[in-house]
Amino acid sequence: MLLDNDYPKDERVEKEAETLHKLGHDVYILATNFNDRQKYANINGVNIIRLNLSKTIKNKLHPFAATLPFYTWYWKRKVVQLFNTYSFDVIHCHDLPLCSVGYEIKKQFPSIKYFADLHENFPNLIQGMSYMKNAFVKRAVNVKLWYNKERKWLKNADGIIVTAPGMKQRLQSAGIVQNNWGIVENTIRLKDFNIEEAKPDKNYITLFYSGGITIHRGLQIALEGYSIAKEKYKNLRFWIVGAGKYEGELRKMITSKNIKDVTFWGWKSQPDMFRIMQNSDIGIIPHLRSEHTNNTSPNKIFHYFRAKIPVLVSNCDYLKEVILKSQAGLYYNDQSPNDFANQLIELILSKDKKGFGHNGYEAVSQKYNWTITQKELKSVYNKITLK
Repeated sequence: MLLDNDYPKDERVEKEAETLHKLGHDVYILATNFNDRQKYANINGVNIIRLNLSKTIKNKLHPFAATLPFYTWYWKRKVVQLFNTYSFDVIHCHDLPLCSVGYEIKKQFPSIKYFADLHENFPNLIQGMSYMKNAFVKRAVNVKLWYNKERKWLKNADGIIVTAPGMKQRLQSAGIVQNNWGIVENTIRLKDFNIEEAKPDKNYITLFYSGGITIHRGLQIALEGYSIAKEKYKNLRFWIVGAGKYEGELRKMITSKNIKDVTFWGWKSQPDMFRIMQNSDIGIIPHLRSEHTNNTSPNKIFHYFRAKIPVLVSNCDYLKEVILKSQAGLYYNDQSPNDFANQLIELILSKDKKGFGHNGYEAVSQKYNWTITQKELKSVYNKITLK
């Protein structure tokens, strides 16, 4: 596996690697080493080989991988060195920039099987990044070229893994022909999340959000909607666990609009985040609709389900579909603070709030969990491997 991030860090990669190890595969992950860990390690049967590629260099080269060949050359050289030592059968590339490496390795070594594991719609994601406001960077990064390279780098893949049905549909519409698809949602391993049922403070109605704080996460809409609802429910409060470049703008907005009872907790360890979540009433996922967010599978929705917390989400396609299927909460128009407030009030007034929480818990117990989801990963591998 190729991962241009620390390991362990990405929950999705850990689940996939450990699942493949349990299937009988020898799994090696070539990962970056941002935190000065030992070069070689074995974690739960998965072999880790870490590269001393600095996070600064990675972040600078990453957006230009479709334009400049340096990123691909660096990783390809490391993979070939690894191949000469271990002679592996499969190269599994996590996210689009590293699919360039899979594409090149497949050309050089046709017998190697190549899996493209797309965590997100990368071309659309970078289109919304703050660095794209710079005219020079915008020309150099070239989003249109990223879409062209996406088609090129995926065309010789032996399997493509995506996080949501809409991602598969988009790639098929772009002319990517593939018979071996796997829709591997970002569900949770139930054994990892023995989350207690929420026990909120009865003196408050607490909204809870966890994750990055960027403009496309939509917290600005949620906070405006919250302030509208707070005119009716004075005991409302909003807890935000996480951090990001957009936090400063949100704080300015909160001050200018005099929005009360908003707490920024900063980044917390997962156990601490869950303890805060368990004192909340309603889980919020306010992502703005886009080609990217419509087809991502945020695992926080399944954390909320596990804690039996009713959920209020924006109308991004995937989120809306999960809420409708599970009956675990409500959704609102992503651009409308008024609709956020209306749906929040309806959720507060609903006598079925506990029913929403119960429905979410049942959904994650019966469907949206890794025991079920991993079957898709196994299916993709079984089509081209012997194990």
